[in-house]
Amino acid sequence: YAQGSRLALATRHEVTLFANAPLLAHDYLEEAPGRYDALFLPRVCYQTGDLNTHDLAFGKDGLWIVNTRFCCLAGVSHDHCFTPRWKP
Repeated sequence: YAQGSRLALATRHEVTLFANAPLLAHDYLEEAPGRYDALFLPRVCYQTGDLNTHDLAFGKDGLWIVNTRFCCLAGVSHDHCFTPRWKP
């Protein structure tokens, strides 16, 4: 999921947040300066385990993930694999 200068990527066992570093993008390739206008670098990685996460979105409360394994909408957590936010 991308929003502005942020990018969130869910893989099998983790969620990684990237941030754009446009000042570094210009000189990323020495042989072709100015080729890129954006360079997304990893900033935070949350180890979630196998949650079967397939959709992400940034909201007022931070990052929301669809947690299929536990049948809920959740947020990432600094202390646990996830924090449940809504369950049908």
